[in-house]
Amino acid sequence: MFETELPEKKERPSKTKQKKIAQATTRFAEDLIKLSTKQLDRLDLPKHILDLLLLAKGNKASGGRSRLVKGASNLIRNDDIWGSEEAMEQYDRIAKKHALLKITPPEQEV
Repeated sequence: MFETELPEKKERPSKTKQKKIAQATTRFAEDLIKLSTKQLDRLDLPKHILDLLLLAKGNKASGGRSRLVKGASNLIRNDDIWGSEEAMEQYDRIAKKHALLKITPPEQEV
């Protein structure tokens, strides 16, 4: 009688895959914190992510630092560009050799 189309659900990765992604992003954030401020600036990160990384860099208390790392990790994971595997693979080259980030933009739904 009534025909309604339900919106398609996006397939979510399994919980194990989600945890692995979260752990990889946290390691990525920790690696970013080890870079100098000049190298971080060269990465052209979004301001809110850069601010959190710089706060974590200056914070020596392990509890506060780990919260900032997790917060930065979460922001990175949710960022369209920096949350991609491509960006995580390229950051070292970008930070240390003055290269530019080369990311294929995600396809836009029309």
